[in-house]
Amino acid sequence: MHRKTLLVLFSLGLSLMLLTSCASTSLKASAVSLAAPDYPQGEADRFSTQPEELFQSSVAAFAADSSCAVLSSLERGTNGAYSPVSLYLALALSAAGAQGETQAELLGALRAEKMDPQALSANAHTLFTSLYTTGQFGHLKLASSLWLASGTSFESSFLNTAAEQFFAEVYELDFSASGAGEVIAQWLKKHCGGENGVSTPPAVDPEQLMALYTCIDFQDEWISCFSESATAPGVFTREDGSEVTCDFLNKNDLSGFSVGTGYTACTLGCKDAGSMTFYLPDPGRTPADLLSDPAVIREMLDPEAPGKTQCYGEVIWSIPKFDFTSDLHLEEALSILNVKTAFSREEADFSGITAQKPFFLSSVRQAARVAVDEKGVAASAYTELAYAGASMPSDLAEMILDRPFLFSITSRTGVTLFVGVVGDPTLS
Repeated sequence: MHRKTLLVLFSLGLSLMLLTSCASTSLKASAVSLAAPDYPQGEADRFSTQPEELFQSSVAAFAADSSCAVLSSLERGTNGAYSPVSLYLALALSAAGAQGETQAELLGALRAEKMDPQALSANAHTLFTSLYTTGQFGHLKLASSLWLASGTSFESSFLNTAAEQFFAEVYELDFSASGAGEVIAQWLKKHCGGENGVSTPPAVDPEQLMALYTCIDFQDEWISCFSESATAPGVFTREDGSEVTCDFLNKNDLSGFSVGTGYTACTLGCKDAGSMTFYLPDPGRTPADLLSDPAVIREMLDPEAPGKTQCYGEVIWSIPKFDFTSDLHLEEALSILNVKTAFSREEADFSGITAQKPFFLSSVRQAARVAVDEKGVAASAYTELAYAGASMPSDLAEMILDRPFLFSITSRTGVTLFVGVVGDPTLS
């Protein structure tokens, strides 16, 4: 019988743990593979069919609303990266196995109230395929997995949906056995950027019944790289007024940029898999100010938002080199998005996954790593459920990112893969 856990990477990560009581043992953990679906072929699917417009609107709305809920809770002056597409796929798979109010809450959080779960799953398959890219200079790879507790029965229809629509690898695992976490960690390492990706270990509870992981691994080179000879130390002023010294990437471009509600935004294109946009808050404003208003974040992430003024001219770039990891617990953010019964031992209804009672979400995490240097950008993440020709130039933008700023990484098809905050580029 098939059993599954879903994983998504930036490389960026989410994990939902479903708990019940079970006896612990001292056995050495080993996973039994129940399903190993074929992943998309990358370039062969580069011009594949795109998801339905209603689904695309759902993904865009979720990216903005969830980014506000997740990143606005960060401690001031710190760094954080979040992959909305990773969490979206994990929750969409969970919704496929939910029923009643639990399912309604998950669909509402996904901003997919007008979609039935079957259509949501079918569009998730299309999204997965359309995003998956393997190019000469970069890649955008997705992966998912289900890890099922030994001795627990799961619904075959849910396992089939996970494998066929979400490309989930399915494993059976004794979570109470010694080394169970390392077994999952090796799978995550393979799909989350390897040695240069997310190194945060998964959270494994001996009593959990299922773990779902969705991974995203993004790596690409700038179309126009920064010269290493132009990299120079500079001062970055943190939100509290204190200063740190770090290396800055420097160059001047002729480029388009936009001025929005309290920020200036400019994008660096990548060769194969997508692009990265930087958002510099206006003087006197902070990333937290922007994140406090979901309407502003929706405007930021929508390149065609009417509230922006589109400009073209010289862009003076000065970007701090950074390489940081984050480990975010997302239960509170999901509560803000009105996901409540899924976490209730008494009220959670995942009867489409298993008849086992109780069966509920015990935790939701996402671990990510983002690095920017002269050549390009690398980002990876996993989500754990324990269940990213012009007119003559006349404008000027100074993207001197020497104070806290935001960024987003977008696929070549326009899907928001990562959203992040840099409050101190010297923190790792």
